[in-house]
Amino acid sequence: MHFKKGQTILEEGELSFEAYIILDGEVDVTKMFFNRNAPTKHVHLATLREGEIFGEIGWLDRKPRTATIKARNRVSVKVLTEQDAVKITRDNPKAMMPILKVLGSRLRDTLDLIEKFTGDPRS
Repeated sequence: MHFKKGQTILEEGELSFEAYIILDGEVDVTKMFFNRNAPTKHVHLATLREGEIFGEIGWLDRKPRTATIKARNRVSVKVLTEQDAVKITRDNPKAMMPILKVLGSRLRDTLDLIEKFTGDPRS
C-alpha cells in the first residue's frame, strides 16, 4: 500500500486489525492525552522509518487503535493481516520475539512520556 504525505493511515480509537511494515518513507505516531487540569493534547510519540512496524497492538489483540499514524512523506508499507498473525504464531512463534521487543520498548517510552506530561515527581 502507498500513502501520500499527511495522509492518516491509522486513527486512534478505530477498529482495524492489520499491522504495517514500512518499506519506504516515514510516519509520525501521535496520541491524545486527557488531563483534568489541561486541554486535550496530541503528543508526538515517535517517527518511524523503513523497516519498522506499526499497528502491531491492534493486529495482536483486536482492540481499538492506541495511536494515530500519519504519513510524514510518501510512504510504502507491507500489510500484515489478521491471518498472518495466526499463521506466524502457529507456524513460527519465534518470529514474534522482535515484535514483542518493539512492544516492550514502546511501552517503556510511552510511560516515560506520560510521567513527563502529567508532572509525575519521579521524572
